[in-house]
Amino acid sequence: MERQGNQTRLKVAYIMSRFPKLTETFILYEMLAMEKEGVQIEVYPLLKEHTEVMHPEAVPFVEVAHFQPFISLSIMRANLHFLWRKPRAYLRTLWTLLRANWGSFRFFIGVLGVFPKSVLFAYQMRAENINHVHAHFASHPAAAGFIIHRLAGIPYSFTAHGSDLHRDRHMLYEKVTDAAFVVAISNYNKEMIISECQGNYRDKVKVIHCGV
Repeated sequence: MERQGNQTRLKVAYIMSRFPKLTETFILYEMLAMEKEGVQIEVYPLLKEHTEVMHPEAVPFVEVAHFQPFISLSIMRANLHFLWRKPRAYLRTLWTLLRANWGSFRFFIGVLGVFPKSVLFAYQMRAENINHVHAHFASHPAAAGFIIHRLAGIPYSFTAHGSDLHRDRHMLYEKVTDAAFVVAISNYNKEMIISECQGNYRDKVKVIHCGV
């Protein structure tokens, strides 16, 4: 946390698949609402959305967002750092991702793609003293939060929406198990998450309906 006068300011990292994405206004306005509450927001998109149209409120976030390629020298150094300093955590995290996503081509290939840069995110967030990570969507963003939590020890949460639950629920149990809390956008989705977790974690899953 950062100090502002006599107050301590919470630092929260937001992870999403793409940013800035015009159809995901709910993420943008959630971050703006968090800022109004005094929370410092850091944006770590998995991909940069190349678009000519964006909300003007997104521009300040885009200018300071932590965009990263799939591979770079910084990413390689961060992976070597954790492999050397935390070999068991690094290898167990990678094994969990591969095992839990086996059988889903989309998720299996996806975690192979996001794992290296998520390791860099873990390294950067630890250096930036991030207090909490929140991911939007239970798919690859939640997997990135899982990786960061396992390697850097930063608590994480994620919001599950619709297509991420109804199309594929590989690794959902592991993501919910490690999360500090999970947000569902409906009671129906909450019950689906709990069912996937074999009836566990009811108190951990909160319902926050998407507004208009």
